Amino acid sequence: MMRSFLNPKSTVSAALLVGILICIQSGCASLSPFGNNEIPLTEAEPTNQCTVRITPKFGQTRVETTNLSDQSTIQTVLESSGAIADFRNMEVNIFRTIPGNGEMLRLPVKYDVSQNHVMQECNYAIHAGDTITVRPKSNSPLDKFVESVFGHQ
Repeated sequence: MMRSFLNPKSTVSAALLVGILICIQSGCASLSPFGNNEIPLTEAEPTNQCTVRITPKFGQTRVETTNLSDQSTIQTVLESSGAIADFRNMEVNIFRTIPGNGEMLRLPVKYDVSQNHVMQECNYAIHAGDTITVRPKSNSPLDKFVESVFGHQ
C-alpha cells in the first residue's frame, strides 16, 4: 500500500507559512500593523496649508506643503501635488485633527481609476492643517491573498 509523502493539510499550512515569511522578509506593506490607518508623522501648520505625503511603492516618501484656497478639494490638491500623474490607482486618506480633543480623524477617499478622478461623494473640502496620504493601491495576487486571509488592512 502506497502512503502519501505529505499530508494535504500540512502542505497548505506550510505553503501559507512560507508565503507569510516571504512577505515579512521582503518588507511587505500589506502586513504592516498600521495598514491604511498609519497616522502621519508630520502635520501642516494650521495656517492656510495642508501636507501631502506621497509614498511610492519603491523609493523615498515625498512630503509637500500645499497652499489652500476657499475652493480646495481633495481632487484639486491631488492634481497640484502631482499624485494623479504619479499613480494610476491609489489609496488616499485625509487625516484631520478634531478641534477640542486633538484626536486624528481618518477620512478614506475613493478614487475612480476609469475616470481618473476622486469619486464625487468623497471629494471633501480640505481644511488648513489636514494631512493627505497617497500611496499606490496594491492589486497583486499576493496582496489579494493577504487581504482575503487577514481582511482589509
